Amino acid sequence: VIIEARWPEARSDAGRRSLHVAMSSLRHLERPGGLSFARHGDAYALVLDAGAFVDVIALRDAVAQGRSARERNDLVAAKSCFGRALDLYRGELLADDGPAEWVLPERDRWRRQAVAAAEALAEIALDCGHSREAVEAATRGLAIDRYSDSLWRLLALARERNHDVVGAARARQLYTDMLGELGLVPA
Repeated sequence: VIIEARWPEARSDAGRRSLHVAMSSLRHLERPGGLSFARHGDAYALVLDAGAFVDVIALRDAVAQGRSARERNDLVAAKSCFGRALDLYRGELLADDGPAEWVLPERDRWRRQAVAAAEALAEIALDCGHSREAVEAATRGLAIDRYSDSLWRLLALARERNHDVVGAARARQLYTDMLGELGLVPA
């Protein structure tokens, strides 16, 4: 896959040699505490060193820990975990790769994880009577996915509970506008 993407005109043996040279160069850049490369015949594998930090793994773990804490009714821990997950989401996965087909499913998966964290964080904040935190979480989630029904509803409710009548009305209007863009009529 890499050979075809990087050296599409090369014959298979020339492409393979170019890949080996490129991987050799990358292996010289390896540093302790991060990623390294292992070669198995003609194949290469990325190997995480012990203690390496990978944001998508940390995000996945934070969401899982938040769900577990929520199931145990440990709302303080759940808020912390979902907040950490939301902080770890820094935008589109591999944005520089554009609409490459191989990255789209993963990109969507991590975006959905971040939106789920924002939704859970907003719900918990509302349940705890922290409407300002709920507004912030819903707003952050909508910045990631402006088409999330549940986040629009949470935002309006949180603004109402924060005694922000105008803000709640504005959230409902923006939600209605978004539905109109999609050709939908609000229920």
